[in-house]
Amino acid sequence: MSSLPVDVDPTAISILVDEDIHHPLGTGFYFLQPEFFVTAKHVVIDESTQTPRRNLVLMQNGPSYPKATVHFVHPTLDVAVLTIDSPGCSVPLFPSDQRVIGKHGLRYCGYCPSRSDKVNHRYAVAVVDIPSYTCEPPRERADGVEWVLRFDSDLSERGHSGGPVLAAGGGVVALITEGHTGWCRATEISCLMPYVTLKVPRNAS
Repeated sequence: MSSLPVDVDPTAISILVDEDIHHPLGTGFYFLQPEFFVTAKHVVIDESTQTPRRNLVLMQNGPSYPKATVHFVHPTLDVAVLTIDSPGCSVPLFPSDQRVIGKHGLRYCGYCPSRSDKVNHRYAVAVVDIPSYTCEPPRERADGVEWVLRFDSDLSERGHSGGPVLAAGGGVVALITEGHTGWCRATEISCLMPYVTLKVPRNAS
């Protein structure tokens, strides 16, 4: 277990919950704008209906948990963007690039069911170092190229889905989209960038 980079606001990362089924679904993070929240698409799509879940909340600022609405799901990648009605984070995360930053060390954050106390509603988010990783061959998609990181992890759980992979300085390199015993995959954040925008104040020069 590790800790967040010093420049990261801990409230920028949260567990995502469906109030209808009363249990955590996965992890996500505020990104670029306080109202934008990014996670894996499979976290917010109902398996039985294949439609976005309608009663999503973030597990922060209780008992008035921020409500989350699915704003965008990527047509081919396991990536989704949500909007938050009353954001609980004032300093969202920002993008980074593993080709520049990765060699200086990566770590990831994710909800850990095995370390949580569900009876008393205490849920743990782990921060785990990634000592090394590999870049898989790029996956050609109809709307671009998906770049994927793969890395070993002794603490790989279903709840990690949607969690950020962070560079040493706190920038988001990728988000976790797949995990199995002993290892995880994460889609590089660059694949999402065409679909989110950074608002510029009107009086900016």
